[in-house]
Amino acid sequence: EENYVTYKQYYYLKQKYRVNNLAETENIVEKLRAVKDKDEIENIKKEILEDNRDSLEWLEIIRSGTKYIVRVEERIINSDINSDNNYSIVAKKNAVIKSIIAYNGEKVKEVNSYVKKGEEIISSYVTMPNNEKVFSGANGKVIGEVWYDVSIDYPYFYNEVLYTGKKRRVISFNILSKSYSLFNFKKYKSFDINRKYIFKNGIIPINLSIDYEYETRVINDIYTYDTAKEKAIMVAKNKLMDKYKDIIDIDKVIIINESEDSSKISLNLFVACNEDITEYKEVIEEDKNESVKSE
Repeated sequence: EENYVTYKQYYYLKQKYRVNNLAETENIVEKLRAVKDKDEIENIKKEILEDNRDSLEWLEIIRSGTKYIVRVEERIINSDINSDNNYSIVAKKNAVIKSIIAYNGEKVKEVNSYVKKGEEIISSYVTMPNNEKVFSGANGKVIGEVWYDVSIDYPYFYNEVLYTGKKRRVISFNILSKSYSLFNFKKYKSFDINRKYIFKNGIIPINLSIDYEYETRVINDIYTYDTAKEKAIMVAKNKLMDKYKDIIDIDKVIIINESEDSSKISLNLFVACNEDITEYKEVIEEDKNESVKSE
C-alpha cells in the first residue's frame, strides 16, 4: 500500500505480468477507503449523535459520489426549563401522537394515540426490571397531528403593491399639483415617495423638495374560481405557519365548505399539521408522593 515502487519491483512486475507500462495509482487506496458502506455510515451517525446528545436532535448522512452530505437538526433547548427542577412531558394541545423521542423518563402513551391538552406522554418515573418505579425526570420531544379550523376569503380581482428594494434621492421643483424632478433621467414606473421640503414660498405655491423614492411593483390579477381556491389554500397555510411557530409541516387540507359571490371565494378548511406538542410540567414533591402512593 505504498505510493511508489522501486526499479527492482517494477522489473519484477513487468516480467511476471508481461506489461510494457505501469499506470500511476497514487491515492487509489485512500479514495477507496473514503467510500463507506451502509453499516459504517450508521455507526458513524450513532457515534456523532451519542457524542452530541445535548446539541443534536437528528442527523442524516447522504452519499454523493465520493462525497458525503451531512444534514443535522439542532436540539432546541427550552429556556423556560430550570435544570434544578424535575419535569414530566405533557401534551401542549389536543393531538394524535405521530412520534415520541424520550431521552429521559418513560413513555406512557403510544404513537397514533389521541391525547388531550395536559395529558402526560413521558413520565418522570422509569419502571425497573423488578417493577420498582425510579424517579429520573423526563426529557424528550413529541410530534403530534393537530387540526385547525380555518375560514378564509380570497378575491377574484387581486391587487398588491410590492417594494423592489430599490430607492433613490432626487430634488424636485413643485408648482401647484405638478412636480418636476431635476436631473432625474431614468424614472421609476411606479414608486412611493417621502418628501422633505427645503424651500417654500409663502405667497406663490412654489417649492423645492428632496424626494426619497422607493420603487414598487404593482400586481393586478384576475383569477378563475379554481385559481382563487388554490391561492386561498396557500394563504391559509402560510398564515397558520406564521401564527404557530411549532408547526413543522402541513400534512393535509380538507375543504369543509366553499361558496362565492361576484368578487370573492369563501372557504372553510380543516388543516392537519405536524406540530411539536412538547410541554414540560414541573413535578413537585407532593406530586411525587401521590404518584408513589397510587402505585
